[in-house]
Amino acid sequence: MKKKIAYFAASFALAGAFTFSASFYAPTSAAVESCQGRCNRAKNACLNTAQTTGEAAQCNKSYQGCISSCK
Repeated sequence: MKKKIAYFAASFALAGAFTFSASFYAPTSAAVESCQGRCNRAKNACLNTAQTTGEAAQCNKSYQGCISSCK
């Protein structure tokens, strides 16, 4: 299960890095919405595989990190 959490955390980090670099090329509101959509989809996928409240909490923490990288 730790591997799943690490996978989702890594995907959030990669999405954040991509969004950060893409913000220099296309700083539009559509890019922000797209980033938020990716964060929501990743969070939902993480929550669907979470089996404990601790894992769900990690999903929410990763989601917050993803959303903060969208701005």
